[in-house]
Amino acid sequence: MPSDFIIGLCVLQNENYDDIKNVLDLKCYGYVELNWKYTFRGISQDDFNLKLDNILDDLYKFFNVFSSLPKLVKLPREALQHLELPKFQHILKIIKENDSGLIIANSKKIRVPPSRVSGRNPCELNQGVIVGEHLFLETFNYLRLLSFIRESSQNIPELVASGGIVDIGSFIDAIAAGANGVQLCTALDLWGVYVIEWFREQLQTLCEKFGSFEEFKNSIRSSPETWHNIIISAHN
Repeated sequence: MPSDFIIGLCVLQNENYDDIKNVLDLKCYGYVELNWKYTFRGISQDDFNLKLDNILDDLYKFFNVFSSLPKLVKLPREALQHLELPKFQHILKIIKENDSGLIIANSKKIRVPPSRVSGRNPCELNQGVIVGEHLFLETFNYLRLLSFIRESSQNIPELVASGGIVDIGSFIDAIAAGANGVQLCTALDLWGVYVIEWFREQLQTLCEKFGSFEEFKNSIRSSPETWHNIIISAHN
């Protein structure tokens, strides 16, 4: 494995974090991710506040057990509808105060008709999952929403985008919309690990005249014209 790659550890909410710490050598990992993939599914409004209390208690346990590692929390699309709730904003504040990032994880279940199912015997899928670039518009809008909230609140942690980022153009748009990093899922599935080096080469070329990625990021966020011109360059 190249020296500039690190391995991350992903754990689901409510797992036994002490057991994980005792079994695994945490020195082998560059960061740990708390995955809330199932955390917000099927919660009634009556139970929601109590659920948030439980989530917060579990979050403190996670931070305590994995205090030696950089941390990320994966926030699924189901949670984004609760962004305005004071208790939910408090959870985001706790994440930020613990120097942790927030992964905006956008996946979507939807019924898929037979004409869009591959194979010899296509049939309707009632538990289909949308993947790929079809998700990107919603990912982009979630990032914009969180960036807007950040302007009036200090509770939004650093953001990582996940969902539909399959080319350098979508990568640039995600960064301009507020993400400081991205997760590549579909791109890796489509083109393999080589896509990482391809993205790096393209990004390095685009960043050259700015001197650094940080200056590149600040420029496309502060100037719509610069953002526009960079997208044109990326298409070329």
